[in-house]
Amino acid sequence: MTDYKKIKEQYDEYARQYHEKLLTPENSFWNNYIERPAMTSLLSTRVKGKKVLDLGCGSGLFTRMLKDWGAEVVGSDISEGLLKIAKQENPDIKFVVENAASTGFSNETFDIVTSSMMVHYFENLEILFNEVSRILKKEGEFVFSMQHPFKEALKTIKDGEKRTYVLDKYNTCERKDFEMTGMNLSCYTHTVQMIFEALTGSGFEVTNIIEPLPTKESEKVSLFAYNKCMRIPTLIIFSARKK
Repeated sequence: MTDYKKIKEQYDEYARQYHEKLLTPENSFWNNYIERPAMTSLLSTRVKGKKVLDLGCGSGLFTRMLKDWGAEVVGSDISEGLLKIAKQENPDIKFVVENAASTGFSNETFDIVTSSMMVHYFENLEILFNEVSRILKKEGEFVFSMQHPFKEALKTIKDGEKRTYVLDKYNTCERKDFEMTGMNLSCYTHTVQMIFEALTGSGFEVTNIIEPLPTKESEKVSLFAYNKCMRIPTLIIFSARKK
């Protein structure tokens, strides 16, 4: 079961370290050179004049981009520590403390809900997707990124300098513990089918799926990460419309 209290406590304690990690390209390869360019391609020309919620906004880096693209944007996150940074750096944007599973927003408030790298913290995806559906207007859009299901099921076999990647236990939903910038966190694995069925079961129609590749410029930042991500899908982005 998703431990919201632990997620909040970890991000509150390590908010500054996490924020600085995201600002350092070589320490945040997946965010800077895979996830953010792909989300930009989907949203940069579609949010102007729209009421947008950046759900799980963290320290507000992507929220800032949405604002600059012309969105009437609100950022929400469970971590007060991250939102303190977001508010300090973006005084012209509204940020609110919310649990994504049960927000305080009214029904049919937003035209678009975005979420970057937050969905995989949920064991039960329908809890999250039902809430997003509730606060979206009719025909509203939900665009989110998460760890790719294949990546979550990979095992690495090392033989000297050679690495072989093996897909194992893909067809299960399991908790995976991991460490990031000092934090001890847990996420959950889901198959593509599980994600699709949770979306459709929550009243969404899937309109696009992207498995983004790293940008060419990232090759100069980390050749190892670039080559790995060209071989193995690491992130996945879904675009869905509320029926």
